[in-house]
Amino acid sequence: MTCWKVSWNARRYDYQRIIHDFNNGDVTSFLQSKGNAPIVNLPIIDDIVYISCKGLKIMQCRITSNFHTYDEPQNDIYAIGDNRPHAANYTYLQMQIIQTYNENEKFRGNQRTWTRTKYKQ
Repeated sequence: MTCWKVSWNARRYDYQRIIHDFNNGDVTSFLQSKGNAPIVNLPIIDDIVYISCKGLKIMQCRITSNFHTYDEPQNDIYAIGDNRPHAANYTYLQMQIIQTYNENEKFRGNQRTWTRTKYKQ
């Protein structure tokens, strides 16, 4: 099992809403875009993903599907605006939310969407 960090931009993704919806039982999983940066070793099913947004650790997820490329962008109700250049390749995988974090643990993001991390809870 590999641990990954996915970095979200708070100006482009409504992270507070997805956390709220998860905590209320309205959502348990979502599609995450691959982004445009090359990834030598792709994430695989059952890998753990920690999500960073605004310099904080906000969520832990488990990968439940491999990447799949669609013919068109997938509807993401948490996206803010239409300009999402990192998702322009229409390649996504499914992630199951394991838990969200309310404490303010520093967890800086990266310029790339996906990076490997040695971080373990």
